[in-house]
Amino acid sequence: MLEAMAAGTPVVAVSATGVRDIVRSGENGFLTPEDCDSFAQAVEQALCVPSGHERLCRGAEKTAAAYTEEKIAAMTERYYFAVQNNCQSREIRAILKPN
Repeated sequence: MLEAMAAGTPVVAVSATGVRDIVRSGENGFLTPEDCDSFAQAVEQALCVPSGHERLCRGAEKTAAAYTEEKIAAMTERYYFAVQNNCQSREIRAILKPN
């Protein structure tokens, strides 16, 4: 999905875990239920409305720009240190907790 968005291509996808984190209906693509007619209608809407298509393309590029390698690495590092700090806090609390 992100590769398509980086190329300025809006994404039409079935609404599912993970996909909903990236695709925002009407902004960078469309989310649909698991239904062929809904999916086909969303593809048609994404491609056949010129002003809407251009807006979706810009939104897709903007979304992809938020997921560069550097940004993902920095986010992963922040999560790692947050988990590490949380674990250390629990260990310290366990040591200080009276029996």
